Amino acid sequence: MKKILIISEHIFPKQTPRANRATELAIQLAKVGYQVTLCAVLGSYDYAIFQEKHNLRVKNLKLNWQYAPNTSDLKSRRYFIDKLLNKLFHKFFEYPLIEFYFKIPQLIKKIEKQDVLISIAVPHQIHWGCARAKLLNPSSFPKTWIADSGDPYFINIGNEKYKNKFAKKEKLVFEKCNYYTVPFDKAKENYKKLDPRKLKVIPQGFNFEIPPKNKYEPLNKIPTFIYCGSFYADFRNPIPFLDYLSKLNFDFKFVVYTSNFEIVQDFVPKLRNKIQLKKYIPRDELLKELSKYDFLINFENVGLPGLSPSKLIDYAIADRPILSLNTSDLNTQLVSEFFKGNYENRLLINNLENYQINNVAQRFVDLF
Repeated sequence: MKKILIISEHIFPKQTPRANRATELAIQLAKVGYQVTLCAVLGSYDYAIFQEKHNLRVKNLKLNWQYAPNTSDLKSRRYFIDKLLNKLFHKFFEYPLIEFYFKIPQLIKKIEKQDVLISIAVPHQIHWGCARAKLLNPSSFPKTWIADSGDPYFINIGNEKYKNKFAKKEKLVFEKCNYYTVPFDKAKENYKKLDPRKLKVIPQGFNFEIPPKNKYEPLNKIPTFIYCGSFYADFRNPIPFLDYLSKLNFDFKFVVYTSNFEIVQDFVPKLRNKIQLKKYIPRDELLKELSKYDFLINFENVGLPGLSPSKLIDYAIADRPILSLNTSDLNTQLVSEFFKGNYENRLLINNLENYQINNVAQRFVDLF
């Protein structure tokens, strides 16, 4: 049976789309008989039981340049020296993520030869490191390399001049990988310069049962709704929606799970007990939490049709109606319908079976 190496910045118990991507894929591939080695920046979590339970190996991708690297455990911390170095060197050298570019060739060289490599981005510097490893030691490099990306590097950067500075490294990835996978069809629009024969669509994968089709009714005495995820001032900005909410003179409850409170913090005094800000919780707990709300909020990525948040699949699994909002042109009539318990114009997530991890893993297997 083939040996598969998966490299990601983070894995379980970290709660991010890319950590979930790597972890779920590794578990499923090991389940169907492949010899899987999962490499990530680990931290202090003990993976002994995890490895035995899922019959796979977990290896640490140790970083040295940061005083406190961003690890896969739930003990996130940032020290002043890391913040200072990041501010000084990020713009010019992609510090600290550029360390992956140098570290990954060493990692691949130390591990016995693998048949398949699956690299998970973001960060894209993981792909850069894999391309460098293939350039330096082509004979010991896995026969098949699949570079998997959530969001394009150049869209994450945003700055055209900055993007062009590292364009050669991205080009090397496109040249050296056998396949470049993205999570949905519209994402292909971001890779027009990539050989279309290499570009494949493989959705985000989850272990779940497809929920039955329900007729949705409100669950709470007052409209109670939730958002989970990050905010971005440029393309996923909640301020127009929060401003609208602050002008309503009836009771409701809006719960926000996020890691960047600063964008919404100013509205807490205005909304008072109508809004609650919470830190992320483990995904299995979150799915149970989502099912308790009348409806779920999705902020669309304005101006970026090639990006779609993976949390929409979790929303669909939770089986509650989704209110999808374009905050650059807020549809207040639609919001009003949801407040009245009319969910007819909810966002529909079709073909949920495409996101089941057994089907997603098979799509990867089909490539090698």
